Amino acid sequence: MCELGHTEQGESGRAEVYLLLPDYGFGPANSRKKEEVLLKIAINRDFSLFVLSTVAEHRYKELQKEMGVSNLYFERRDDPLLIQVIEELGTRANGPLAKLKIVEIPDGTDYTIISQDGLEHIAEVHRTWM
Repeated sequence: MCELGHTEQGESGRAEVYLLLPDYGFGPANSRKKEEVLLKIAINRDFSLFVLSTVAEHRYKELQKEMGVSNLYFERRDDPLLIQVIEELGTRANGPLAKLKIVEIPDGTDYTIISQDGLEHIAEVHRTWM
């Protein structure tokens, strides 16, 4: 539905009416949208288990000590220290046969990590009935 915006006198001397069009999430109006906050999540992109290398485990524990955290291991795949270790070390963070990757999704998304023989992807949670 359109709303009447304002009226101006055009170059021809006639009144020109401007309509306010709704923003459907695409086009020029969308380019002015606020920047979206993203959540980083670590996943494995190979047919194996999500495993950190020994170097990555040592770096993770080192960061924990600096932050005063005493967990033995990460509890969530969006753990900021885990993300930092993988970003710092790159492929050196990969454990045996693992291929770790950071994926960014909109913050606040209800997500789950789906694994097929170790190859993981992130999916938004939807309702399911059986």
